[in-house]
Amino acid sequence: MKKRMMWCVAAAAAVMIVVSACASGLRQTKGAGKGIAYTVAQRYFLNGDVRMPASAKVDNEADFNRLFGMATVMGPDGQPTPIDFARSFAIFVALPETDRSTDITPGKLTVAADGTLRFTYRVKRGDKRSYTIRPLLLIFVDKAYAGRKVVTEEI
Repeated sequence: MKKRMMWCVAAAAAVMIVVSACASGLRQTKGAGKGIAYTVAQRYFLNGDVRMPASAKVDNEADFNRLFGMATVMGPDGQPTPIDFARSFAIFVALPETDRSTDITPGKLTVAADGTLRFTYRVKRGDKRSYTIRPLLLIFVDKAYAGRKVVTEEI
């Protein structure tokens, strides 16, 4: 009986660890230092046939679906990050098509003195590839900041 109880406690602890590890990917992320919380969206791509909008902000589902496609894959983390436009809006950084491996790392999202949202990011370019990509970084931000102009800046 004692062995069975110990086994149950160990199994429950293992389940809690697995569940907390899975949930950690859904938490909001802040950029380096103090700033506005945002969620980095995963598993989206920029549709190839769209004209780039003047603003890096997308605040409705119709425009979002016109600009971005979902890149769903098999596995536990294969679904795109969900967005609820009643609570959030999107900010994106899309770079020109390239044949180099390219990583866009999110930085800070802050409110400037004039009320503008300022989102910073870093770009790391790597080796030449045999194919081209359109690098994209997409973040979801609380709707409380939706009325502000958005500026993205590489640092």
